[in-house]
Amino acid sequence: MAGANLIRYGYLAAFSRPRCDRMLYRLARRTRTARLVEIGLGSSLRTGRLLQVCQRYAPGGEVSYTLLDQFEARTPPDCGVSLKSTYRMLAKCGVRTRLLPGDPGTTLARHANELLGTDLLLISAVVDPASLDAAWYYVPRMLHPQSVILIEERTAGDQTGWRRLSLSQIAARTDRPHFRRAA
Repeated sequence: MAGANLIRYGYLAAFSRPRCDRMLYRLARRTRTARLVEIGLGSSLRTGRLLQVCQRYAPGGEVSYTLLDQFEARTPPDCGVSLKSTYRMLAKCGVRTRLLPGDPGTTLARHANELLGTDLLLISAVVDPASLDAAWYYVPRMLHPQSVILIEERTAGDQTGWRRLSLSQIAARTDRPHFRRAA
């Protein structure tokens, strides 16, 4: 069975589509991601695959996944999936899942202290940048020095790509000169 898992990982890391998601699978393996937070559900297929990789390589196989999304309240063209169907899909993955519906700014204001120690923070391109502005203030308290923050950006055409944000870039977005990780 270990050989099949290795082949599956090899496929995801080298040949899966879309091409930009390959780096996520390699990153999850390299960093041994155990606490994953995603703001905005871009692709349920990508999320399911990423959770499989995290489960395989996380210490003890224990993975915690939190999704902040507006679900049914999303506006066109990125109409959302239902909270119920998202929960059903994620329940099949076998990871500890938490779904937090609402706007990123208000949702993080309520739950950021519960998301301490986040290893990987993904911010999907479906999230409205204006609604994300209020959320940046709460992001630093969730992170530790080895946390990885990736933001998905739309490129030419209908393509997307991931850009890594450093802790100093996060601090600049919070309108604070520096931040300290909450203990």
